[in-house]
Amino acid sequence: MLTLSRLFTFLYITRLRQFLGLSWSAWLRILPFLLGLLGLIMLWPLWLTIFWLALALFFWLLYAVAGRMGYQRFMEDETYRRDPSAGPLAAEEKVVLRATGIFSLHDREDYVLEHPAEYWHVPLGQHVFMVQYRRGNYLYQVIKPEFVQQVTPGLLLFGAQPRRALAVTFYVTWGPQYSEYQFYYVGTDNAPQPDQERTVYLTFRDEAQLHRVWCSLVGDE
Repeated sequence: MLTLSRLFTFLYITRLRQFLGLSWSAWLRILPFLLGLLGLIMLWPLWLTIFWLALALFFWLLYAVAGRMGYQRFMEDETYRRDPSAGPLAAEEKVVLRATGIFSLHDREDYVLEHPAEYWHVPLGQHVFMVQYRRGNYLYQVIKPEFVQQVTPGLLLFGAQPRRALAVTFYVTWGPQYSEYQFYYVGTDNAPQPDQERTVYLTFRDEAQLHRVWCSLVGDE
C-alpha cells in the first residue's frame, strides 16, 4: 500500500509540474517514444529500440489507469469501528479536513485531490463541505441527511503515507445539473428523489475529528 500511495503521488505531481511548456508527465511519455523512433531510424540494436517503445507504452498505460482512478485509491477497512462516545458536531461547528472527489458550484464542478476543506452541518440538518479549489476560489457539496447512503472507513492511498479516511456515498442534489432546483433540494422537502450517487473521500488531522464527523454524518444510526 505504501508503494502504491507514493506512486499515485509521483504521477499526480508530474502532471502539475512543467518543463519547456509541457508537463513532466508528458515528457515521461513522449521522450521514450521519440527515442524508440530514433532507434528505428538509426538502426540501433533491436532490443534497445523495443525497450524505449515498451517504456513509452508503459507510461501511457500507467497514467491512463491512474487518471481513471483519480490518482488515488480507497481501501475499505472493515475492522475499523466508529466511536459513538465521540459525539456529533454542534450545528455550525466547523472541522478542517482534506477532501477528494467531485465538488460543485451552481454552474460548474471539478475533481479535487486532497484539497483543504471545511465541514459543518446546519440546524436544519444539511451537511456542507466547502473545498478550496484555488486560492480564494471554493467548491461545495451540500447533502441532505436522508440522502447520505453510506459512510465507510478505510485508508486513502495518496501521499507519503496512506491516511485514515472516510468514504461518503450520497445522492447528488448539488451542482450545475441541479442549479434550478438547488433552493428546493437544500431548503425544502418539495424536490423529487435524486438518482445519481457520488462518493467523496475525507481525511483528517487526527482520528478524534474523524469520529466526530462520522457521528455527524450518520446521525442516530
